[in-house]
Amino acid sequence: MKDYLLRAFLVWLTMVPVAIFNGVMRGALLTPHVSELTAHIASTATGIVAMGVVSFFLIPFIRPVSSSEAYKIGAFWVAVTVVFEFSFGHWTMGYSWQHLLSDYNLFAGRVWSLFLLAIFWMPYFTARLRKIF
Repeated sequence: MKDYLLRAFLVWLTMVPVAIFNGVMRGALLTPHVSELTAHIASTATGIVAMGVVSFFLIPFIRPVSSSEAYKIGAFWVAVTVVFEFSFGHWTMGYSWQHLLSDYNLFAGRVWSLFLLAIFWMPYFTARLRKIF
């Protein structure tokens, strides 16, 4: 594995507890007061912001040297997120595959795929903001 991808994986590992905290807050603060769909949309938005903050502060640790490396990091983050989501969701949380796939249905208002799109672009945008390349 390339060094920058190993560092990207370590940064992604710091994102996991942030994402779990975001989900816990959705359940504790939003779900009791709004519909599940509204809570899903709101927590997807807060998750994007939270991951953007993590990426902004930790992208210097990864040190991508080009936009190409930043895109590879983003694709890597998407891949490990999807593997984690389906593995943890199915085998730990006991969700069916159908339930897990339902979060990708934009026509039903499920915006999880927008989160994945955002984390794909995050390394590029945060590296550019930090003037890393």
